[in-house]
Amino acid sequence: MGEKGLKNNSSKQPRISRGETLQLILERSVFQQRIEIIPVTDALGRITAQDIWAENNLPNSLSSRLDGIAIKYGNIKNDVDNTAHWQNGIEYVFCNTGIGIP
Repeated sequence: MGEKGLKNNSSKQPRISRGETLQLILERSVFQQRIEIIPVTDALGRITAQDIWAENNLPNSLSSRLDGIAIKYGNIKNDVDNTAHWQNGIEYVFCNTGIGIP
């Protein structure tokens, strides 16, 4: 809202600054910060007081983000252009999305 908006005040209420508005809201608000420990089954629609971390992330190992093949980088050296001799299970393995990477 620019200066023009302030001059065209047709309301009978006086305009107050943002800081004064915030001060009035805080003075008239009753906020009691509290933390409760409740069962997860009762937590729907509630806000957590702290971040929630899983004890075990799934998958709990490296996994493929896309369908493709997995290769061991150390085995290919500088011979990436010539893959004709590669054998499944030796130089590479097929990986579907989400499968663990060997």
